[in-house]
Amino acid sequence: MKKSINQTVILIPAYDPDRRFPRFLEQLTERGFSEIIVVNDGSREDTARYFSQAEAMGCHVVTHACNRGYGAATKTGLEWFRRNFLSGEKRPIGVITCDCDGQHDVTDILTCEEMLRDNPDVLVWGLRDFSRRDIPWKSAIGNRATTAVFRRLIGLDLPDTQSGLRGIPTSRIDDLITAPGDGFEFTTSLLLEARRNRVPLVTFPVQTIYLDENRSTHFRPVRDSVRVYATIGKYLLKRGRRLGG
Repeated sequence: MKKSINQTVILIPAYDPDRRFPRFLEQLTERGFSEIIVVNDGSREDTARYFSQAEAMGCHVVTHACNRGYGAATKTGLEWFRRNFLSGEKRPIGVITCDCDGQHDVTDILTCEEMLRDNPDVLVWGLRDFSRRDIPWKSAIGNRATTAVFRRLIGLDLPDTQSGLRGIPTSRIDDLITAPGDGFEFTTSLLLEARRNRVPLVTFPVQTIYLDENRSTHFRPVRDSVRVYATIGKYLLKRGRRLGG
């Protein structure tokens, strides 16, 4: 493992990234993040140059032969992290996941790492501000609805349940990597697995950045929302069975 100024490994699930992606990687390396895992989740052939650039920068690029979904790509990256970073004497304190589309500012990623250092056994979660008027409607409505469901049915009051910027401590990887779901519902599963395994949650505000009205998102409002709520329903059903004996 290469020597890193920072103590965390960055994990970026990437599907059809654009020209902003290499610059984002440059910003990360400029701020001391030398260990970056990029999972190419079956992206189009015309985006191959961006992954080649990532490799040239020293990133660890793992490739899916076909698109398997955000959750599958994240879990592939976490498995790669376990195999390649946890055998040495100096183990990273955790993994920070972030998106490839320019929505996460590097200063917020540095804050996430700092919080992981201060809280080595908790799940660190970045919170966006959805009260702003310039938030794309499908992002605002989807998050508000899921937040209401989490508050009423799960007992977790979290204003941003779909954040892609989060810190997963090394000590909790085994507890959280089993979260079900290959698509965007994986983010919901991650929160539910953390609750089931009694993993504490620490939040911090992050910049809310949407470029080009969030046209780069691969989230499908109807199909992916159904999967999110189905994930919550399965969790509640299992919990009810345990409580009922």
